[in-house]
Amino acid sequence: MVPGFRYHLVTIIAIFLALGVGIAIGSSFVQGPLVEQQTKRLDDLKNQYNNQVLVAQDSLRAYTDFLSVLTPRMLQGRLTGTRIAIVQTGDYPDAVRRIRVALEQAGATVSSETIIERGFPTRAGIVLSTLLPKLRAATPGLPDDAGALWQALGAALARGGHEADIASLADARLIRRDGDYSLPSDWVVLVGGAADESDSRAETVDIPLIAQLKANGARVIEAEPRQATVSYVQALRSSDISTIDNADTDIGRFALILAFKAELGNYGVKSPSQSGILPPFNINDLRNDLRNDLRNDLRDDLRRHTGP
Repeated sequence: MVPGFRYHLVTIIAIFLALGVGIAIGSSFVQGPLVEQQTKRLDDLKNQYNNQVLVAQDSLRAYTDFLSVLTPRMLQGRLTGTRIAIVQTGDYPDAVRRIRVALEQAGATVSSETIIERGFPTRAGIVLSTLLPKLRAATPGLPDDAGALWQALGAALARGGHEADIASLADARLIRRDGDYSLPSDWVVLVGGAADESDSRAETVDIPLIAQLKANGARVIEAEPRQATVSYVQALRSSDISTIDNADTDIGRFALILAFKAELGNYGVKSPSQSGILPPFNINDLRNDLRNDLRNDLRDDLRRHTGP
């Protein structure tokens, strides 16, 4: 007689019950040693965290504090007399703020701060027909396409004296402006990097703007934060400018200040930056500047406590 369905069902249930009983009995024998082994492993991990990770964190914090205090002293006065315009082309306003502080600590005059709206490439086509006559009134030779907008903006930032063009671009909601646009800029610092992987604007914003800035006599550096989701460094290789890919760090801002007087290069910590972390510089010059600053600070402190 061929066994029926009930027979097979009972057999399967019996097998699972036997497995369950075996697992229960086996676990009762190994539970103690297993728990002891896992407890020891957790204790080892805790000791490793306390002895290595926490110590490394404390060392890194001390190093960061030291560098944040030392950097302004080492860079003080290196950009005195230099007029710089900052342009945010990416998505990181906090990097703009930090860069501006570093530039001013180095003695530079930050004349203006311009934000390129994220929708510039799309909106340019919408407002071009109404905006172009206003721009051509001041500069008759402008082309009849969106290139006219970059020409007008590049000339205004580099050469100054085009406040009407800056106002027209702002009124068209292509840019946001702050500062003095009346005088030429020695340098223009672009702050790029995209926060959205699908929204890099290096090709549509940075590259045409860089070309117009250089055509109008301005020197250009591009900086971006290390945390940028999309780096612009690789895309800007053909633009022949220096780039800094970690400008949200003290080391990156140190590199940025040095880059103004160094050979062109891609500096930073990301893979496209193949020129090293810092531009080459003369350590003796920085040491002498720092020694003089400390000597002056000490003399001032003595005067405050002892009188002239």
